[in-house]
Amino acid sequence: MTTIALQQELIKKITTIQDEATLSRINNLITIEQSTIQFSNLQKNLINQAEQEYDNGNYTEHSVLMDKLAKKHGW
Repeated sequence: MTTIALQQELIKKITTIQDEATLSRINNLITIEQSTIQFSNLQKNLINQAEQEYDNGNYTEHSVLMDKLAKKHGW
């Protein structure tokens, strides 16, 4: 289905909805989708690398990191 055809189909369906709560949920969904952050290719690559490092166990738990910082800074 083309983008235009899909838009027209959605418009037809939405115009038949009378329930305000349903329309509000649809509106919220569309608003969220329009406001999502678009990552650059560099950002996507960095996220993928971080996920791979995590999957490989290359991470430090928050509590361990906080203990190291506390010792270093005398907290």
